Amino acid sequence: MSVPTVFALAVGGGLAANFGLTRLDKMHKGCADVCTVFQFAYGFTSALLSPAKRRFLKASERKLALKWHLLFALMFCIGPYLGNMAKSITKEDFTPVFLVVRSCGCVTSMLLGYALAGKQYSLRQVLSVYVVAYGAVVTTFGIPNAESTGGSGATTEPHLFLIGVGLLLANLVNDAGSGVLQAWVFERQGKHVDEVVFMMSGLGSLFYVALNGLKVYRFVSEWVANPTMTPVPLVGFEVPWEFALLLVNFYGNWNAKKLCTWLNGNSTAVISSLVPMLYRIMSGILSALLNTEVVLPAYTWLGIACVFGGSLSYLVSPKVEQKKKAA
Repeated sequence: MSVPTVFALAVGGGLAANFGLTRLDKMHKGCADVCTVFQFAYGFTSALLSPAKRRFLKASERKLALKWHLLFALMFCIGPYLGNMAKSITKEDFTPVFLVVRSCGCVTSMLLGYALAGKQYSLRQVLSVYVVAYGAVVTTFGIPNAESTGGSGATTEPHLFLIGVGLLLANLVNDAGSGVLQAWVFERQGKHVDEVVFMMSGLGSLFYVALNGLKVYRFVSEWVANPTMTPVPLVGFEVPWEFALLLVNFYGNWNAKKLCTWLNGNSTAVISSLVPMLYRIMSGILSALLNTEVVLPAYTWLGIACVFGGSLSYLVSPKVEQKKKAA
C-alpha cells in the first residue's frame, strides 16, 4: 500500500477509536486504561493466530535485538499511561489543553528527528508542520467555544491542572521519541515492522496489566454485573453498550497504531505523528457539528483549512535525501 493510503486508514481507525473512548469515558470516568489493555491484548492475540507472526516467539526468528523490543514496548505503554492519567485527574475544562498539547506532536517529532537522529527536512516540510500545528491550536480553541453554552462548567483544581499539563508534555515527548527511535532503528537494521508490532503487543500487554490490571478488573467487573443495555437500530435487540464501545475503540486504535508503526518504517515519524492529531481534531469537529445547538466560530474553519492543507502539503512533498550514517 502507498503512504497516503495507509495514512488515511490509520486516521479512520483512530477516529472510530476516539468515538468509542470519548463516549465510554463520559459514562465511566477514568476507564481509558481498560481500552489500552484491550488494545494490546487484541493485537497480540490476533498476531498469535498467524503462523507468519507467531514465529517471532522464537529468538532465532527475530532480526532485532531484544533490547529494542523492550524499549519500544516500554515507550508504547508509557505514552497512553501518562495521557490516561492526565485525563483521569482533570475535568472538562482541561480538554482544550489536552488537544492543543497533543496537536504539537508533529513539531516535536520533527525537532527530535533533527536533533537526535540527524534527519534532514526541506523548507516546505518545516513550514507544512508549523502550519498544521497553528491550525490545530486555532481549531482546538474554536471547538470548546462552540460548545461552551451547553457545557457543565466543571473545572479542575489548579494543582491538578498543572500536573495534567506536565503529564501531557511527558506523553508528547515520549510518543514523539518513540516514533523517531523506531524510524532510526528501521533505517539501520531493516524495516521489520511485523516483528516490532508483534513484540510490542505482547510485551506491552504484560507491562500494562502489571501497571493497571486491578483497575481494569474493577471496571470490567462492574460492566459485566451492571451493563447499560442499548437497542441496535433496525435490528431489534439490545447490546451491552460499554462492551460495544470498547470493541470499536480497541479494534480501531490497535489498527491505527499498527499502521503508524508501518509509517515509521516506510515514511517518517512526522507523518506518523500527524495521525493522532488529525483524528482527535476531526472527532472534535464532528462532535460540534452534530450538536445542532452550537455553531463553530468562523476562525475555526481557518484552523481546519491549515490542518488539512498543511498535512496534505507534507504528505506530497518531495522526499529529502538523508545523509547515510553508520549503524
